[in-house]
Amino acid sequence: MNEADIKIRGIKKVFSLGSKSVHALNGIDLDIKKGELICIMGASGAGKSTLLHILGTVERPSDGTITYDSKDVFTMSDEELSDFRNKKIGFVFQFHHLLPDFTALENVIMPALVGGISKKEAIDRGSVILSELGLSDRLEHKPSELSGGEQQRVAIARALIMNPELILADEPTGNLDTTTGNLVFEMLLKSSEKYKTTLILVTHNEEFSKDMPRLIRLRDGRIEEDIRR
Repeated sequence: MNEADIKIRGIKKVFSLGSKSVHALNGIDLDIKKGELICIMGASGAGKSTLLHILGTVERPSDGTITYDSKDVFTMSDEELSDFRNKKIGFVFQFHHLLPDFTALENVIMPALVGGISKKEAIDRGSVILSELGLSDRLEHKPSELSGGEQQRVAIARALIMNPELILADEPTGNLDTTTGNLVFEMLLKSSEKYKTTLILVTHNEEFSKDMPRLIRLRDGRIEEDIRR
């Protein structure tokens, strides 16, 4: 086995709630190869979202290390982490988090503009990705003018705009009906395969897990199963 592109060692996360401490993660060890498609499942409170937030460098762990291509990311300053996150990681959440006063295209290109890409190149990139996701006629529509499935496809396009190495999707179909959710899931898979992006998907949907080559089940902040198909 080659050196893992993402290496997680001894990750713990403790939250303080008044006088109590909640142990959300209790020592996670994981190797993730570039281009892997991974599904993470577990009951509510198992630590799925917390692990995703730490993988995405949105939260720092209480203990342990995460290395991306041998770089220990949590040795970076907050400013360095923010730049790393913008360029290397795309996020898709259960709620699309689109800005209501901006068009679909404007929402998609924002990470690119923040990352220093010219407006012209950002618009070109965003238009291509939205078209690939079946939204070529929705570029100038605002979120309120889009269906739930279309809004999530815009969120996927926004996640892809910087050509990230990793996409983290936290219950991306949880707010959609079954048919629309299946469509969004298929588009996530196809986009990840097309752009050779590592995809880590948190879901409660057992059917989705069957289509993922690797399934990780969490329980009480620990890995209960790690199945490769």
